[in-house]
Amino acid sequence: MRNTTQREAPRPADSPRNRGKSRRAIAAQKAYERWQQVAQERRRRASRTTTIIAALVILAASLVGYGIFDSQRPRNFVVPSAVTADRDGLVIGDGPVTVDIFLDFLCPHCRDFDNATHDIIRDYLDEGRIQLVLHPLNILDRASTTDYSTRAAAAAACASDEGRLLEFSRVLFENQPPEGGAGLSDSELIELGAQVGLVSDSFADAVTDGRYWEWVDYVTEQAAKDGVRGTPTVFVNGTPIQPSREALITAVDTAS
Repeated sequence: MRNTTQREAPRPADSPRNRGKSRRAIAAQKAYERWQQVAQERRRRASRTTTIIAALVILAASLVGYGIFDSQRPRNFVVPSAVTADRDGLVIGDGPVTVDIFLDFLCPHCRDFDNATHDIIRDYLDEGRIQLVLHPLNILDRASTTDYSTRAAAAAACASDEGRLLEFSRVLFENQPPEGGAGLSDSELIELGAQVGLVSDSFADAVTDGRYWEWVDYVTEQAAKDGVRGTPTVFVNGTPIQPSREALITAVDTAS
């Protein structure tokens, strides 16, 4: 018997069915290429983002490093002649017991402490028992319209250069102006200096020129770094004491 099953004849390559398959293959290839392009673009963006982040991290680290370096660089400003090794205090005497006093010449409590102790401090210096270190600060500049704390502290440094620091500090407290005003003028500071023997042109010029203003800023910054939060603050051989006559006498006697 003859097989009546017929085999389907091959379709021409450009038949509608084959053309449909070709279009789907092309569309799939284009979709794959678009996917590759998108994936490649995402990788480029991720790489660019990573590079930017890395650059920012390096920049931040550089800025921090420079900030540390800059904070540790020696600052260039004029320094009084008789200062501590750290340049943050005016030194009088060379006794075995060190008395550090952090003060502001506009501070009423500093005036009260000076009133209570100036005579005993003078005795200690005359007897060679102490080395006195005064740290004049400008924390009360905000309580003056002319930065009086800075100007008075700088004038005290000028007096130190001429060996009259203790006398000039005393006359400053005796003539302390009230807070909230202009304070004493430079001319008045020079006149007070004349009362204790500071009559040279060099003293007057140094006061008028503000020779030690930047140094006073430095002293105040150093005091803040050392934990000084107010005035007067007093240390005897590095140990803090109450700012009173009795505490000072006890501490010096104990340390002697």
